Amino acid sequence: MASDSEDPNEPIVARLVEESLAKYRHLLPPEALAELRALMEGFALTHPEMRKMVGRLRPRAAVDASDIVAKEGESALGGEAETNEGRKAG
Repeated sequence: MASDSEDPNEPIVARLVEESLAKYRHLLPPEALAELRALMEGFALTHPEMRKMVGRLRPRAAVDASDIVAKEGESALGGEAETNEGRKAG
């Protein structure tokens, strides 16, 4: 799946698809394997739930120090992320 903007999940998806297809290499002709590969990669890279699952497999950034780490869209304390505009003057 080549594209102008490389999806960071493409190498992970390609590896997983190849592992999955390995069992069928002796059963299916190359054309069928190529079609199945394209379908599986396309599904994994475009379906919202599959993108979430694949994203969980991506290696995490190295941690410099032990601390509370916020998930995407949350504050470090586990609540909704606040912006400066969303905070009340105290």
